[in-house]
Amino acid sequence: MIEIQAVASPLTETGAGAVDGDPGNRLGPLIRAQFGFVWRLSRRIGLSESEAESALREVFAAAAQRIGDIRPDSERAFLFSTTLHVAARARRTRGEHAAVGDAAPALEDLDEPGQAREILGALLEQMPLELRVVFILSEIEQLPSSEISEVIGIPPATVSTRLAEAREDFATHLESESKSSMSLIAAARDERAPPAALTSALRAAGVAITAADRESEASARSAPGALSLRAPRAAGSRSAWMLAASWLALGWLIGLVVVSAVWALSDASSNPKPSSFSR
Repeated sequence: MIEIQAVASPLTETGAGAVDGDPGNRLGPLIRAQFGFVWRLSRRIGLSESEAESALREVFAAAAQRIGDIRPDSERAFLFSTTLHVAARARRTRGEHAAVGDAAPALEDLDEPGQAREILGALLEQMPLELRVVFILSEIEQLPSSEISEVIGIPPATVSTRLAEAREDFATHLESESKSSMSLIAAARDERAPPAALTSALRAAGVAITAADRESEASARSAPGALSLRAPRAAGSRSAWMLAASWLALGWLIGLVVVSAVWALSDASSNPKPSSFSR
């Protein structure tokens, strides 16, 4: 596998002369805007959830130290480079034999997003890093080639070449437009960090936690419970349907009785019984 240093080293050159006049105002918005990007990148290049949480803190702490040197148009490039370096150190610490995707479930067991991400991780683990990062930025982050070129620091033509090779590599395992392939990519795009990860990263960077941050964390914590709220609504819908069906059946029964009564009266009037006075 190509060393991460070879992929990321040009991206750390953010320019010491490009000092922001008020870097403190940039850091909080930067972390909140790019938090998801750093999380998904950390996960897709092979970090476990706990390692990714630790990487978030380290990456944004580094951004806090270098915020005055990061050009306003190079934030994502800096975070990309730093994330790759942090991930490389984390992987060396635990050893390559413990790669995240080693025990991924089989495709036939694909029945939830977590399993889909494990399978995708196992497939990406087999892809050369210089191809993998282009694939991640294009297919999962959905960045245009021009932005990928800026983030990685390579010519647009190189982006196109590597992306074609990455897609070809991926297609040796799954057809690019197949249902399974789209499920894996969709699950990776939708991955969210644990609720407290954002506030933890903000603290590591020395950024004050706002009421909006706490509200966002509380909403994330309560999100699984929101699913259970659908059940009563569905039950209510079924009850309403059953009530309507019951009224329909009752109406049909009443109608049948009325029709039967009408026919009985009609039959009685057309065939009168002999009167006793006629005898």
